[in-house]
Amino acid sequence: MEIIGVDTGNKAMKTPGCEPFPTGLVRHGTTEPAIKGETMCYMGKYYSLNDSRTPYQQDKTKDDTYFLLTLIAVAKNLMKKYPNQKFYKYDVCLAMGLPPQHMSLKAKYDEYFGKNGKLINFMYKDIPFEITVKHVFVYPQGFSITAAGEIQKEIKRYPRSYVVDIGGYTTDVIRFSGRGNTYAPDLSFCESYDRGVIELLSTVESELRVHCSLSVDDYMAEAILAGNNNMLVDENAVKIAKETADNYATALIRTISEKIKDDFKTSYFIFMGGGSAMMRESIERAIDTKNLFFLTDVTANAKGYEIMARAKLTMNGEI
Repeated sequence: MEIIGVDTGNKAMKTPGCEPFPTGLVRHGTTEPAIKGETMCYMGKYYSLNDSRTPYQQDKTKDDTYFLLTLIAVAKNLMKKYPNQKFYKYDVCLAMGLPPQHMSLKAKYDEYFGKNGKLINFMYKDIPFEITVKHVFVYPQGFSITAAGEIQKEIKRYPRSYVVDIGGYTTDVIRFSGRGNTYAPDLSFCESYDRGVIELLSTVESELRVHCSLSVDDYMAEAILAGNNNMLVDENAVKIAKETADNYATALIRTISEKIKDDFKTSYFIFMGGGSAMMRESIERAIDTKNLFFLTDVTANAKGYEIMARAKLTMNGEI
C-alpha cells in the first residue's frame, strides 16, 4: 500500500514526493486540449493545471476540484517514486489534514476522497492509472509536524509552545505543553484565524496599484516580497510592499497574542507554512523574542501526515 501525504492548500497542493503545484484547474470538458502539458482525463473529461488558484473553499468537498487535484498529486508521486512505468495500479492510503477548527469535516473527507474504496481510473500525461483508496486518514494541520524528531526536541524544552501555520486563507495555532521529556497538545487552545498569505498579497497588490500605479498579480507580489525583483520595479514600490507586509504581520501577531495571553518571551513559537516563509523578516520584527523557529519546508504538514499514517497502519498490521 502506498502512503501519500497530501496537504490540500488553498494556494498550492503539497506532497512530500514532488514539488508543490498551484490549485488552478482548467476544465476542458470532453475536448482534449491541443497543448496537453499537465493534463488529466477522468470519466471522459479533460483537466489541466495552470498558475492560478482555485477560489477559497472552507469545505473542499463542495465540488470535485480538490478530488481532481488530489488525483494529480497521487499520479505525480507515483511517477516520481516509480519512474518510466507504462501503467500504474496501486492501493493508496491518503494522509491528509484540516485546520483544527474544521475537523468536523473529517467524515466528509473520508467519503469524498475515498470513493467508498471503489476503483478509480484516470489518465495523467497519457499514462493510465488504476487507484483504490483503502484509507483516508485526516489529522489537524500543525499538529502533524510534531511527528518530526527535530520539532519534538524543541517543544520538550519549553513549558509552553505554539505551532503557527500561516497558509493561504487561514492561520492555525496549536498550543503544546512541555512536561520534562514529554509534550502534549493543549486541547483547551486550538485556534484558526481567517487571515493568510492570500489576503496579504491582495493587500500588497492594492497598495501598489494606489500608490505606484502598478498592476501586479499574486506571483509578482510574492516575488517582490521575496526580493526577486526581476520586474525591475522601483525602490519605492519595494518599500511599500515590505511596509505592507510588516503591518500585516504586526496585526496578525497582535490578533494571536490577544488569544494566547502568553508572553512571547517565555513561550516557544514554531512558524510554518508558505506565509511564514514569505513574512519571516516581518514576523521577526513584530515579535521581540529569540524563541522563534521557522520551519521552511512547505511540505512539512504532508510529511507529518505520512509519518502518523504509517505508524497507524503498522500498529494495525497492514504494512
